[in-house]
Formats: sequence, structure tokens, C-alpha cells
Amino acid sequence: MYKITKQLFLLVLLAAFCLPAGANKDSKINLPRGTVEGYLDNGLHYIIMPNALPRHGIEMRLVMKVGSLQENDQQKGGAHFLEHMSFSGTKHFPQNAWVDYFERLGMKYGRDINAFTGFDRTIYWLSLPVADFGTQVMDSTLLAVRDILDGVSFEPQLVEQERGVIKEELRGYSTGDDFYNLKIGDGRYILRMPLGTEQDIETISRNQLLNYYHQWYLPQNACLVVVGNVDAQDMQKRIQATFSPIAKGQPTPLGKYPLTYKKGITLHEVKDTVGTSSKLEFIIPHEGVVGNTIASTALKEQYRLLISAISKRLEARGIRCDISDAWYLATQNHFSFSVEGKGKQELKEKMTQVLGAFADITKKGFGKEELADYVTEKVNRMKADTVGFQSGKWCDDFVDYIISGDRYVAWDEDMEKVKLLVSNTSSSQLQKLFKTILNEGKQSLLVAYQNNAGKTESFTESELQQLCLQGLKTRMPAYTYQRKEVEEKQHVDMPACLSATHPDASASIVSKRKYEDIGVSEYQLANGLRLVMRPTTNKDSTIYIAMHGRGGVGDLSKQEYPLLKDAVSYVDMGGLAHLNTDQLNEVMQAEGLSMSVGITDYWHQVLASAPTDKAQELMNLVYEKITDPGKSYEDFKEVRDAEIERFGKETLLERLLKRDINRMLSRRVDSLVCNMPANSGVKIQKEDLNKLNLDSMTNYYTSLFANPQQTTLIVTGNIDEEQVLGTIVNTFARLKASASMNRFEDKPSNMPKSPYKEAFENDVETQTVLNYIYSGNYNPGLRQSLMLKLMRDVMQNRLLSILREKMNIVYSPYADLYYAGVPQAKYNFWLEIALKNENRDKAIQALDGIIKELQTSRISEGELNKLKMSFLVTKRKSLSDDAPAEWRNILTTLLQNGESLEDFDNYSNCLKSITTEDIRKGFEEYVRPERVALLYKGNPF
Repeated sequence: MYKITKQLFLLVLLAAFCLPAGANKDSKINLPRGTVEGYLDNGLHYIIMPNALPRHGIEMRLVMKVGSLQENDQQKGGAHFLEHMSFSGTKHFPQNAWVDYFERLGMKYGRDINAFTGFDRTIYWLSLPVADFGTQVMDSTLLAVRDILDGVSFEPQLVEQERGVIKEELRGYSTGDDFYNLKIGDGRYILRMPLGTEQDIETISRNQLLNYYHQWYLPQNACLVVVGNVDAQDMQKRIQATFSPIAKGQPTPLGKYPLTYKKGITLHEVKDTVGTSSKLEFIIPHEGVVGNTIASTALKEQYRLLISAISKRLEARGIRCDISDAWYLATQNHFSFSVEGKGKQELKEKMTQVLGAFADITKKGFGKEELADYVTEKVNRMKADTVGFQSGKWCDDFVDYIISGDRYVAWDEDMEKVKLLVSNTSSSQLQKLFKTILNEGKQSLLVAYQNNAGKTESFTESELQQLCLQGLKTRMPAYTYQRKEVEEKQHVDMPACLSATHPDASASIVSKRKYEDIGVSEYQLANGLRLVMRPTTNKDSTIYIAMHGRGGVGDLSKQEYPLLKDAVSYVDMGGLAHLNTDQLNEVMQAEGLSMSVGITDYWHQVLASAPTDKAQELMNLVYEKITDPGKSYEDFKEVRDAEIERFGKETLLERLLKRDINRMLSRRVDSLVCNMPANSGVKIQKEDLNKLNLDSMTNYYTSLFANPQQTTLIVTGNIDEEQVLGTIVNTFARLKASASMNRFEDKPSNMPKSPYKEAFENDVETQTVLNYIYSGNYNPGLRQSLMLKLMRDVMQNRLLSILREKMNIVYSPYADLYYAGVPQAKYNFWLEIALKNENRDKAIQALDGIIKELQTSRISEGELNKLKMSFLVTKRKSLSDDAPAEWRNILTTLLQNGESLEDFDNYSNCLKSITTEDIRKGFEEYVRPERVALLYKGNPF
């Protein structure tokens, strides 16, 4: 991330010389255990690390230590252009064969195959499945990666093709930061934006791309990272065999390009007419620290300690200010602090207080007790906890190490040495660090002003200069640190309603079934409750449950809706009938229990978790919450009265919706595809709020949650299934089913039968964004869901191959699928295509042709098999044995979409049964141009 300047180098040396007696000499932070690092004779750097998570895959990164900063004036945009060309044909993988090879392994472009170009780096990454192919894919994969270094083809036709694609990418690009130009400085960075400009891309020649490639894509500028299910020694030999033949080349110095800023104050102001207040932010660029030794890592942590201590001091003084210090670019950190207020005068008063507090800290520092508490809190949080790190996370850390030298502390021994240094931090050390930052602010201060108050409330740079001088001279009242009393952890008696055990009810299990392939057990109780269990091997001994039942606010009548739509939220405030909210929260915190209740349009749910040894308490908690919730009439009245008071007043969200074109478009789609139930159109009146009744709401709540029929309890986590099964059954078999309980009918949504067209404004005058919505009903089931997903991916392939690769008129067309099985039995495909206005009609004609072809001609077996393989790989990656949350989510999805466990257990054969003819018929049935909705942003047509 950054290099150490002379000033910080002296501070690092100071930290090293201040090591306590007997401490070891400063040393490098060790790489994670098991890591193999080396260099080939040609200069190629490699890092290999075996890692078990996820156990089915390997993460690979080719890190080029070059980016847009290395471009000359004729090569602007070339580093990113070259990234595109690396996927467009190489020596051993011509044209599309490079991406096609990996897609045949079940990988997906954009998810498992991708790349990124920055100012100082270009990173290519691959997420490889190995469960189906073993290590035999390694040699071909390494050859493909090697081709990026010395085998990119640059075929003239493909260069022109990618030129058009990149121009479309630029058309939809945004930094997402109104103050980006302020923060990026006035040096080389602002002149070398990684994507370049449309003019840069239009004018850069093939020869210039080749010149950049041959000058910078050398093994000396590359590092190959391999993390995952690998034998390190074997991988090392393969890397040597594949990459050693690459010629060494004559390296050009990479150059040093610091961020530079204008001297003095630089102000950028943005008008804001949506928010309710203005915001004034001061940013001080200053040199950061590379944490690669014990001392430098300790120094980095001391900077973090400083920011935390400043924040706590401001809070204690009652000064509201957001403060942070984080790496921005190159060697620079940005120390930023901001205040909010209604107008200029309020902002000045608040910032004056902040600056006065800063000056007070630099002069007087932190008190002995105050600093001791901050240091203790900091040191106690410092851990070398790498358990559960995924291979992708390790790759990210290695990229920081490769580019900047920054190292993650992975060894307990290293962390203890760092903690020892941090624990000896003095107030004078922190004062010196803070003075260093503030002195940098005297050289260059960036001011980002978000003005919500109008033209008369604008700042000038001279006003801000005066504000800084006045603020830093402000005398603050003497500060006395108030040490928080550390309360001894009080023993909390477990209430009887939560600690109770229940008689054996194993006889209430009327059926059970084991699904061996997915490791799931299913039990049916006599009262109608369905229990689904999936034990996992996650490191923490935690049990997770999710109770889902049919019945939601969308099932209410139009008369009931205004009175009961918020019932769950109101009832949830009351705790339990035998335990008020405060007592319940105290018990849950002490015992590590968590629980939330919720309701959607057609389902209600309880999500809860606890340590495995608290399984009985957890089940009792959920049982009490669904059968006998508490009623807090006082809280109910307070919240209802506040709702009445706010009635009719426009909220910030409502103002945003009126201005946000994307939100408006999404809401129109929701209305067209029945994502909003019919009763949601009922207009709430003020008299409806006056009629709200907590007793009626509670009756409605218990009629839903205490009904075992149409309800499934999903259990995951590191559990002993047999033991937990008894606890669950004994608890929930007590739920009573009766004929008088609601049984919700599953009525399919009434989907549109005719076409629809609507235009929306577009901020980009030269661009049109087409949104095609194909919707309808389907018969819920796993096979049908899989077929819809395959159709989505086929359409995505066609958009890319025809509109992007053949016609060169789009950059990133997107096909998505949304479906809801129970009760709506509905789906909609959403195709989004952004392009230049002059290409709009071409795209519309091309899309019509794509749909007609898919309806009349079968796709190839090869394409279908490739897509099926990607589904299998995705399923395996997502649903590992140590992923309780993922299992809970997928089992919930199956339940709510009417997909059976039996089919999911037979996933591969279910997927295999779908033929190319099924896909063709699917397009005939489900993608119907005569009922398509076209919503577009751009000029009306």
C-alpha cells in the first residue's frame, strides 16, 4: 500500500529502539505458515500456499506490478485495453479459446474468470474447481496464465472489436464519488485514469499496445499466487517448468509516482438538494506506513490507536464528528474529519470545536488512566486469527504484500511482539504522530463541502483558512477523563420458561427420511410441523434455526391490511409474556442467544442462534416467542403516536424515490410483475392509525407463528443431530394444530398478458438503456427452476457473443432471473442493455432475432453441458460442510419455491435430464414477445 518516508522511518527506528528489555531485535513479519515463496531465474516471483477453505477449489492470481501509471502519452488507456486483449486470444488459446477452456470446467466469466487494472497494478484471477478434474487441469491452467505474459495475440480484428467494447464500458462508468477529482490530486494520477477516455481508446494504436506489452509485461514485473487445495512442492515444480522458458527481458524502472496536491486549501463544493443537512469534510493527505516488520506494524497499530483515542475524546466532550485515517492511493493515507449542520454558521461552530480539541490533544496529550484504558482495549482486540480464512482472502492479502510490501500478521508469535510494542505506547508518541498529520495539513488541506443550504451558504478558501487558524487557537475547557466503571459480570438466573425441559415426544415423529447426497434429514411431526436438519462442521459450536411458515401481509384482506400490516413489529417490542424486554435482552446477552422475527408478503419467519450447549434454552425462547409474546402497551402507544405525528410528512426516502430514476424504474417493474401484493395499494389513512390495537395485532401474530401447519423448522450448525433432535421434538410437539387455524391457499399471481412500454429520463444524453422484462407463471419445482436459470444464462451468452463480441455495440449487457414459487408461481427475466443512441435500433433488432432463433433452434449440446457444469461447480462452492448460513439459506429457498429435498438430493440427475429441446420449448413458452415490457432510459421512440 505505501512506502515509509524518512520521517516515518525515524519513527519506526524509534519504536524499534524502544523495545522493552529482553525483546527481540526488529524482524520481518512472517508469511503464513506453509507458504512457499520463490523467484525463477528470469525474475518471476511466485507464492504458493496450501489452504483447506474452500476444500473444492484453488485461487490463482497473476499480479502484474504495472498499470496506467506506466503508460506514455500515446498509450493512455492502454493498460486496461491490454487486460481486455489478454482474454481475446493467445498463442495456445486463440480467439475465445482462453475463456472457453475455463468455462468448460464449470467456471463463469466475471465470477471465476476476471481481471482488474489500476494505477499501479493489473491483476488476473481464476477460481478453479478441482473436485471434478483433480490436478490435471493445472498444467493447462498454468499455460493459459503464462500466455498472458508472453503470448497475447493482438489480432487486428480483435483489437478493433475490444476498442468498441471499451468505449461502451466508459459510457457507463462512474467513480461513484462526487469528490474524486479533489482526492486524486493534481499529479500523474489525474492524467492516467486506468480506463482512459473515449478519445484515448479511439486513438491508441495496435502498435502502442504492443509496445506497452513488450516493455512492461516481463517476468520481473509479475508474481503468480496460488492458494488452495494444492501440494506446494508439486505446484512449485509445475510453475518452474511452465514459466522458466520465458525470456528475462530488459526491465524498465517502474518509476515512483506519489500523489501530489496543490499547496494550501483546495475546496470542492457539491450542491445537495435531497438531504436534510450540509456536510463539511477536511482531508489531510499524509504518508502512510507499510506494516512489514514488527516495529512498522506496531507503528501502524499506534496510528489506529491514535484515531480511536481522538474519536473517544471528541465523544466525551460532546463533539459530534466522523473521523478516520485510511490508505487512499500510492503512499498516501487520508486523515479525514467531518461535521454536519443546517447551514454555514453551524458548520463553522462545530468545526471550530473539533480543531480546538485537536490542538488541545497535541499540547496536553492523553491522561495516564485514559491512555491506559485505550491501550488495553486496543491490545485486547489484536489477534492473529486466521482460522476460517478463505483462499480468496489470502490472495487479497498477498496482493498487498506484492504491490506494497504490507504483510498480514498470521503468526501468534509475531502478534505478541507487536502487542508488546503497542502496550508500551506513551502519550508523547501519540502526540508526535498527531502533530505529524496536522503539520501535513498546513501544507495541503482538501475540503469537501456538500451544500444543502443554497448559494448564500457557500464557503471560500480564505474563509476556510481563517476557520482553521481560529479553530486551532481555540482554548478548550480543561478535560477530565471519567473512567468507566468495569462492572463485574453478573450471574443471570435462567428464567424457568427458558430453562424448562419437556417430556419425551419422540412418538410424535410420524415420518423421517435421510437424503444422503446432501446430508439432510427430514422429520414430520404429528401436529404438521416439518423439521429439516443439516449438521455442519464450522469451527464454532453454534446452532442456527430458521422457522418459516406460510402466511404474510399479502394474505390479508384489504380491510385487514391497514390494521395488521405492522403487527409483527409492534408485538416484537413486548418481549415474552413471562419476561419483559429488558430482562429478556439481559438473559440473551449473557447466554449468547439471538433471535429475530419477521414477516414478508407471503411468509413469516423466526431466525435464531445459540451455543450448541444452549439448544434447549434456544428452543424454549422461540416457542415462548411464537406462542406467548409479551405486550408492551406503553411502547406501542409511543410508537403509534409518533406514526400519527409523522403522518403525511414526506420522508427522505420518498424524496429520493421521486428523483432517483433507477428506483422509479424498479418500482414500475415491481408493479408489472406482481412483486407487490394487491393489498399494498390500499392507501393508509390517519384514522387507520388511530384504530391500531395491540391485542388484535397479538392475536393475528399468534395465529400465524403458533400454527404448526404449513411451517418448517430448519436447523443447521455444528450439532449432534440425535441429541438436538430430541430437544426440538420435545419442545415443538407441544404446538397444537386445529381445524380452525388458517390454512393459506397458494394462488398464482395474475401476470401481465399484454405488452407494455414506458420511457424514463437518462442522465447520459448520448445513451439509451433498454430494460426488457419477460414474465409469466410456471409450475414450481427444482427441474423447472433449473431450466429457467439455464435459459437466463443462454440469453446472457447470446447478448455477449452477438451484441458485444460480434456487433461491438455494448460493454456489459446483463440477463437476470427472478422467480417466486410459493404461492405466486411466477418468474421474470430482466435483460438490461446500455448503448449509444445510434445503436439502439440495431440492438432491438438483434434481440428480436436472438429470441426467435432460441425459440426455433436448439442450442448446442456443448453449450448446454458447459452451463450445467457451472451449476454443479457453483453448488459445490456455495454448500460446503462448514457453511451453516449458506445451508440455512438454500434450504429456505427450496422451501419457499416449492422445490423438494428429494430433487435437490438428486440435483445432478435433475440437471442432466434437461435437454436442448427442453430449452427450446422453454423459450417458446416463457419468453413471449407479445407480452414483453420494455422500460428504457433515454430519448422517447
